Amino acid sequence: MISRTARKVLLVILAITLVFTSQSWSAYTVSAASGASEYGLIQELAKSDYTGRQAGTPGYAKAVSLIESRMKAIGMSPMLEGGKFRQSVPTAVAVLTKEQVSINGKSLALMKDYMPYARSAEGKYTFTGVYDAAAGNASDYKGKVDGLVLFRWLDKDGKFPQGLLDRIQRAVAQGAKGVLVITNGELKVGNYEHPLNGHSISVPVLYISEEAARQAGFKSDYLPVQLPTPKVEMQLTISRTSSSADNLIGVIPGKQEKAVLWVTNIDGFGSLPDGRWYESAISGSAATTMMLDMARYYGEHQPEYTQIFTFVGSKWTGQEGITALANKLNFESIAATVDLYAMGGSADIRIGYTDPSFESFAKASFNQAYYNNDLGNALSNTLRGKTKRLLIVRDQNTWVDDSMADKASAITKAQYESGVKVLLEQGDRMMSQLSKEDSVSFDYEAQAFTPAAFDNPKLTLSRIESKHYTIYADEVYRGQITPSIMKEMDAIYERDAYYNYRSKTGPKIIALFMQDGNKAAVIAGRTDLEGQSEAAGGGFANFNRKDNQIYIYMRSGPYMETIAHESNHALASSNPHSRDQSVLEEWQGQSHFVRYANLKYLEDPAALINSRFANNHEVPDLMRIIANYKTALDWTWFTKLAPNPNGHLYTYYTMGSMYAFLNYKYGEATSRRAIYRNYQDVTRAQQNLIADTGLSLDAFLQAWSSWMARPDAALVSTGSNNEFDYMMLYTLPDPKDGSPASGGNGNTGNAGNAGNNGNIGQALPGTNMKAGSKGNIDFSYQFASKDLSIVSVKLSPTKTGAQFVIIYKSTDSRYVNIFNPPNGDRLLKFQDKVAKPIKGQATFTFTQKEVTTLLGVGLVAFKFGNKNDFLFVRSSDIANLLKKKV
Repeated sequence: MISRTARKVLLVILAITLVFTSQSWSAYTVSAASGASEYGLIQELAKSDYTGRQAGTPGYAKAVSLIESRMKAIGMSPMLEGGKFRQSVPTAVAVLTKEQVSINGKSLALMKDYMPYARSAEGKYTFTGVYDAAAGNASDYKGKVDGLVLFRWLDKDGKFPQGLLDRIQRAVAQGAKGVLVITNGELKVGNYEHPLNGHSISVPVLYISEEAARQAGFKSDYLPVQLPTPKVEMQLTISRTSSSADNLIGVIPGKQEKAVLWVTNIDGFGSLPDGRWYESAISGSAATTMMLDMARYYGEHQPEYTQIFTFVGSKWTGQEGITALANKLNFESIAATVDLYAMGGSADIRIGYTDPSFESFAKASFNQAYYNNDLGNALSNTLRGKTKRLLIVRDQNTWVDDSMADKASAITKAQYESGVKVLLEQGDRMMSQLSKEDSVSFDYEAQAFTPAAFDNPKLTLSRIESKHYTIYADEVYRGQITPSIMKEMDAIYERDAYYNYRSKTGPKIIALFMQDGNKAAVIAGRTDLEGQSEAAGGGFANFNRKDNQIYIYMRSGPYMETIAHESNHALASSNPHSRDQSVLEEWQGQSHFVRYANLKYLEDPAALINSRFANNHEVPDLMRIIANYKTALDWTWFTKLAPNPNGHLYTYYTMGSMYAFLNYKYGEATSRRAIYRNYQDVTRAQQNLIADTGLSLDAFLQAWSSWMARPDAALVSTGSNNEFDYMMLYTLPDPKDGSPASGGNGNTGNAGNAGNNGNIGQALPGTNMKAGSKGNIDFSYQFASKDLSIVSVKLSPTKTGAQFVIIYKSTDSRYVNIFNPPNGDRLLKFQDKVAKPIKGQATFTFTQKEVTTLLGVGLVAFKFGNKNDFLFVRSSDIANLLKKKV
């Protein structure tokens, strides 16, 4: 419960806030909010049919079904797996079925003279005498006790000295066999905000009223003493069972994908053995119905931000509902969370923020916002462990000392309508402030490099911040990290984040620009690449689940396609829906949204296809396969991840081109859904691709093949998000087989294993980097083909530049090309089928300008044919041989 002291402080600002909140009510007329359409639901939920809506009971289940039907009628969309509104939550249920308590033979009335503590044991007990432990502090015990212990809610100074359970457990540790707590503070007997729950301690515990204590002869002098009388008899029959209590989650689409989360409780305080039940109107049903009317309004007046309305159970008992909800939601996509604690009072709401870091936002949105860290049994007590962007809302005049008096009839229609209007007005204020936050531009010119020392490995890099990246650069690349580069990097992040359902949590991405890939592997935690970073070609990525830190590494400096490719790897790996499927990440990473020509993003589909699909040195036969898809395409490359005889890159690029086709012909949302449907179940790849197109598979393939030959940019409307998007944006998958899929700590996730290497692809199982020294320059290689071997690698200076000569053995005729990883955007030379049977030779000649490029890319790669056959030479070794500076 929220303390009464806090409420008294709030009354001081009553008059000011009343003026403030009434100023904009006219903007939300009853007609604008579709009338008080759900007002009658408060009376309905108060009926005996629902028996107090205790979580886990048939009455609660009946209430859930009714509210779910209203959500559907309003037009909310589901966001859970399978298009469901319901989240099933196991819950413990405790029901008092029989009771009888007396002191000195005089019966005490339930909820007038006494009430059970939430975790009281059941059974029949008789105590003669009682130890008066004053306030139940450690100093109030003179030694061990035996029997019944009595202490007070507040100490002699009127303060709440320690948690109640702590004091009860202390009494038990001292020998107590039962406990009485005199409610001399804000909690009164009859206020059932802490009803029985499913967890029991070893002894019976009762609250007794001050009047009952007085009549029993208990003094209020706070002097610890053993009293020989009275005689206290208790008989409590409590049924404790396991059940389930569904949460409900619905969505109203906004103009932006980021969401505002509204949460309240369905459950009430249940019923009593004498047949009475609690209507729990201001304690639950009023906020529930008001949220339904808010959803109706936003459904008719599209809000700036998506609205998520959640209704949970077990607030008043074990809080299983809010715990399950908090563990299910992806708070990275939730801009703010609002907990409606109690509504249905005077429509004079109080808004508290629960973390100091949210103060500026809260006060900019609501003039009288206050810091509230006294959350008690509020849903916010659980939510604040998941998000700092949390507000708790409580209407004035909603405190009751007698929970039985919390009646539906006490909430007038006028009060209800005013409450809905105020919530809508405050919701719009909040969204306005969120929009202001989002529109604040990042000052790239104001950023400056600072030195950053690393202990492992020992080195110092230069550090600078962009909006989404923490950038570290060595001296070779520091000068290339300009404001315009950082701005484009942030544009890459936004694009990659969209196509990965904004999955990242935790700090900014760490971007490493350094020529020494082995040291970068140590920093990034890629132990598989330490000492053999050439296997990653132009870059790699890593997502460390232990601290939610993402790393990307670029060997050749700030080349946008490498940054986009590795950022996509990292963001896809950090999305628990994708589950570190590196091969599928490569499909995604060969599509449209990561493609650059130097610093220019390739938006035009014709330019994209020409430069990345039709004339790509890595997949020279791709367009032939696409044109002859009826005979050349094998779906097991995708559905079973079967080897592609043309080379694995053809698998990557083929699916990437299909994603691009969906993007340009059916919209970004359609392409994104296909990508993530494949992550969820790649065995249904064909169905995943056509799911939102309305085409048969044959029609889709024909249209795709024709479009790849004659691309156009006839992009249709992207349309609004659907249930699949909501599920991916706002919910986390349930963990399976102990995996960390729900976002918990797990092993470091290596995006792509040793093959997270741009367009070079992933390392094959059982193949490791090997060192070579045949010739006059050191090299490393990774060959998948058993027939391929190196005779020598030689680099010689020439009058006009330099020349590489590679002699090798192979039974196949191969093409050979040299390029800077990952895609040759700075260096690319190609020789077709230079191998002869038994021995082949590839000669590459470079101008002085090209030599300068060789020295600046960090690593050059030679590729032998379509398979996973690569040879690498470091730029530093080229410089040493040519006696030039890097």
